[in-house]
Amino acid sequence: MIAPFVQWIVAAAAIVTAAATTGTFAAALAVWRLVKQHERTLHGSQQNDAWNGLIQMVTTHREALEEEGTL
Repeated sequence: MIAPFVQWIVAAAAIVTAAATTGTFAAALAVWRLVKQHERTLHGSQQNDAWNGLIQMVTTHREALEEEGTL
């Protein structure tokens, strides 16, 4: 028979492990969402045809400035 103290330690360890796993998952999910937002900002979004992303916008503006001789 397992002593009650050992059962308490095992239960506490399981709670700590579950909390750590949940926290790690939440942190990883937040990083993934941030990366996806970053990608949409830089390269545009397929759901929004009006937004081609910062890279395309900067390239277009640079070309226009070069054509006018201001860059």
